[in-house]
Amino acid sequence: MNPEPDTSPVRLTREGPIARLTLNRAAKKNAANARMWRAIADLTGEARRMEGLRVLIVSGEGDSFAAGADIAEMGALIGDEAGAADYAATFSRAMQAVADFPHPVLAMIRGACIGGGCGLALACDYRFADTTAKLGVTPAKLGLLYTVDDTKRLIDAVGVSRAKSMLFTASVYDAADAKAFGLVDEVIAPEALEEAVTAHADRIASLSPFTITAMKRFVKQAQARGEDEESRRAFAKAFAGPSFAEGFLAFKERRAPQFSEEQES
Repeated sequence: MNPEPDTSPVRLTREGPIARLTLNRAAKKNAANARMWRAIADLTGEARRMEGLRVLIVSGEGDSFAAGADIAEMGALIGDEAGAADYAATFSRAMQAVADFPHPVLAMIRGACIGGGCGLALACDYRFADTTAKLGVTPAKLGLLYTVDDTKRLIDAVGVSRAKSMLFTASVYDAADAKAFGLVDEVIAPEALEEAVTAHADRIASLSPFTITAMKRFVKQAQARGEDEESRRAFAKAFAGPSFAEGFLAFKERRAPQFSEEQES
């Protein structure tokens, strides 16, 4: 007997230390409606609570990552300020849940990655695209706005001038151009994309979870405000921690380190 197809708008699955968040609306090129934005936030929260998790991969079912937000649904918000405010809060909560995820988040991009879909990819730490990918930030086509947080992430990726050009022209770029100005980090042949993303995730999962999680915090802090007393203490304290003890011993013994899950402090 064949299993029933999974009709959840977003799926969360796990294999060992790696979890996958998959947008599951392939018939609409994974255009995200409010239900999907809520699910992204909720399932990302669920993944945060998974013991031993080290990497999250975000992707779309079928041949697209996410063709933006569901415009048909958004049309119902015209003239509805309360409904629009609720939608905006739901959208922002989803993006922030991905951006604030404590472990590395990898975007695996095929096909359309437009508008809110591009924002979701930018909320990830690293973006792999195959050669079918098309990326753009297009609110100017609809008379809408990009949030300040999404705009900040776009600027961090491509710089101020390119971000302005993308926002002002609503242009859509192929994967090669997107890589040339930093919108994506790697461009892979379609048949090799899954393997490349999985290998990168496996590599991260093999290293110290203490270091990776702390350095993700440090990178975010460096972008926001720079060094402070708390981060200086954390840097110094790492030398006395179990992760360094194991890494140093493995180095001396010329073997691969066996890092364990460690309580951060």
